[in-house]
Amino acid sequence: MGAPGPQGEKGSKGDKGLIGPKGEHGTKGDKGDLGLPGSKGDMGMKGDTGVMGAPGAQGNKGDPGKPGLPGQPGVQGFPGPPGAAGPSGAKGEPGRMGPPGATGSPGIPGIPGAAGVKGSKGDTDRSH
Repeated sequence: MGAPGPQGEKGSKGDKGLIGPKGEHGTKGDKGDLGLPGSKGDMGMKGDTGVMGAPGAQGNKGDPGKPGLPGQPGVQGFPGPPGAAGPSGAKGEPGRMGPPGATGSPGIPGIPGAAGVKGSKGDTDRSH
């Protein structure tokens, strides 16, 4: 056998082959990541007013409130009639004797006294 000869040139591209049968279904893939939140939607239209319901049950009585502030003083009334006289009080102890008073002015002269009894007649002896 002799030595190999030089490599030949590349041939032209061949025709496309026939399509083969479809393969089997593969396994289900992993769940994807959560997407970004969407933008806020437009505001909806205002709804109709609902039907008025029946009144509710009466509630319990509340706690008593705090006492109020004192009011203003009233108008001054008229004075009443004087009361009945009370009993006399007990008599007190006599006080101390005070100092002597000033000497009074001289009195007015009295009326003349009654006439005295007439005297007896004296001696007529003049010998002295």
